Amino acid sequence: MQAVVKTSPVDGASGTEIRDCPVPKPGPDEVLIRVAAAAICGTDKHIYHWDPSIREGFKPPRIYGHEFCGFIESFGERAQRENLSVGDYVSAEMHVVCGECPQCRSGQGHICARTRILGLHGDGAFAEFVKVPASNVIKLGPYVPLRVGAFLDALGNAVHATQVCDLAGAAVAITGFGPIGAMAAAIAEHSGASVVVVTDVSDHALETARRWAAARDFANLHAFNVRTSEPAKVKQAV
Repeated sequence: MQAVVKTSPVDGASGTEIRDCPVPKPGPDEVLIRVAAAAICGTDKHIYHWDPSIREGFKPPRIYGHEFCGFIESFGERAQRENLSVGDYVSAEMHVVCGECPQCRSGQGHICARTRILGLHGDGAFAEFVKVPASNVIKLGPYVPLRVGAFLDALGNAVHATQVCDLAGAAVAITGFGPIGAMAAAIAEHSGASVVVVTDVSDHALETARRWAAARDFANLHAFNVRTSEPAKVKQAV
């Protein structure tokens, strides 16, 4: 199969190649997925540019990419689940947790201290095939476009951040109107937030926020550039 491989610890194209790699063989509790679409995360950009933030955990050569969707190709010997079959359209949670630590046992697996991320600590999804634990596979409906199915990891971040508490009638502040911030703003508005205050250092991002609010006929969005706005105006908006 072909895959995008970080081949050496250097910045840019000289450290990344498209290579022919063996198709991964799923372990007993793993599922092999044929990748249909993948999204590029900020982490992937850090890997490509070999930024200091990822050097400790990422050991080349390695296939990167952790946001994707695809179709089940095969199961490991213990991986079969009642709701999954070969050919099913799926995505997967690429954070693999231990299942044994206090955080995992108390339902807080997203902060497991032993988390491994496929695409960072193990081979990822910028390839024709990827293997993942069966417990991490998520079946998708046929109505979910590939471009959305590949982006659910980022959407999940926005959903989690905005659903920790009830936002109905609340004033919500969102710091940064990048893709996740934009989705968080949309979820906050849909959840009944009375006011959404967006801050950023990019005028382009803030104008995007204003256009989104206008398209939604949402009058209570306030967008501020924190480099140039007066703190009193931000406080008044909240």
